[in-house]
Amino acid sequence: MTRTERFVQELARVGGTAAVLAPPEVPAHVAGLLRERGARGVLLAPDPLPGEPAWEPALREALEGEGVTVVRGAEDPAGLREVPAGITGALAGVAESGTLLLGGKPRGPWQWASLLPPLHVALVREERICASLDEAFCVLRESLQEGVEEFVWITGPSRTADIAITLLLGMHGPKELHVVVVS
Repeated sequence: MTRTERFVQELARVGGTAAVLAPPEVPAHVAGLLRERGARGVLLAPDPLPGEPAWEPALREALEGEGVTVVRGAEDPAGLREVPAGITGALAGVAESGTLLLGGKPRGPWQWASLLPPLHVALVREERICASLDEAFCVLRESLQEGVEEFVWITGPSRTADIAITLLLGMHGPKELHVVVVS
């Protein structure tokens, strides 16, 4: 089993979904996903695929073509709670657990897009799927040297349970996580 296959399998085990796509397929896939979910607005974090700034215009065009309003992260976070979806890039994925590593400047749009909307869509390059958490820490160290100041590890949709062990999804973050692995 490849790293990517293991990542997709483990992500599904923790309640997330994934698609492995070639670069030209990604904007239409993401726009179609939002259309299927009825998401008419999206918080698009800058640099949705780290290191490849040319992605943002193509993604924005596909989203707007579906009638999705693209919101930037500069607004007051309280107002962003009403945006139904967020799109971020991921610095790495961890195959052994289906975990994502996100990072950027503190309190940046990448955090709002990954935490506030009920649907979080993350893009990660296939070559950034690490076999283990130890390997992902190497990516974290490299990112620190490149100026990334804050990190978040995400394993599946947000979940919590009360004292009666009643599981709730989306209580403290996205209820749904979809990862696009860009091959």
